[in-house]
Amino acid sequence: MKYPMIEVYRLQQGWTCSELASLLCVSRSTFYNWRKKGGLPLAAVRKLCDLFHCSPSMLLSRVILMEDPTVKRL
Repeated sequence: MKYPMIEVYRLQQGWTCSELASLLCVSRSTFYNWRKKGGLPLAAVRKLCDLFHCSPSMLLSRVILMEDPTVKRL
């Protein structure tokens, strides 16, 4: 997974991939490709940061940091 924090934040919100894709106004397959292969457009990064109340650096981190106070333990 290219951006594991997207999955952490998505699960934290209780959203399915389809629900999050809908919030981003893209298809589920487009969202899946972004997560797996990268290449997130800047507009999507901004929208995801707004939805998850996080910084771009946290969103795009490849390491899951449980010390981050914005990440609730699952």
